[in-house]
Amino acid sequence: MKEVEQAKNRKEPILTKEKGNKSRVLSLRVNAQIEQALQEQAEKWELSLSDTVRSILNFYFLPVSYLKLWNEKAKELEQKDIEATGESRADEQAQTIAERIKPLLVDADEAEEYATFLFELMNKNMQAIKVLTYEAGIMGAVTSEKLLELARTYESYYILPKQEQPVEEEVMVEMLEEMTV
Repeated sequence: MKEVEQAKNRKEPILTKEKGNKSRVLSLRVNAQIEQALQEQAEKWELSLSDTVRSILNFYFLPVSYLKLWNEKAKELEQKDIEATGESRADEQAQTIAERIKPLLVDADEAEEYATFLFELMNKNMQAIKVLTYEAGIMGAVTSEKLLELARTYESYYILPKQEQPVEEEVMVEMLEEMTV
């Protein structure tokens, strides 16, 4: 039971539940190994090949897409403010998006709404980072195990020579006599 739950949790940040508008078609060529890896991943996730590729791309571009979402939300606020006031009150010299829209916020409740939005984005991103950190740790351990296996394999192929016993003088004389005869 725990293994199934862990597998579900591990893939959760990667898989996106939003179906969204898939109005764009991308066509690409991959080598046989990548196709096979994608097919195997699709089977593990119980998804179609297309949904698997989309999920991988979404996971890869997740931080970028969250930043774009934040920027879009701020721009929407700027547009609404321009419509309401007839002028742009955003701080165009600001270093951050939050500082740029600060003059537009009406009150603490509105500021909290935007802060909550950001914390939700950050939380989703942190879930993905946790999975990556966990996976990196596991892969480090797997790498250590594989290196140890490799070292043991090499050790079995290379038999170290036995230390020679000191040869007594009599035996050496006999060996030299045999060689000269």
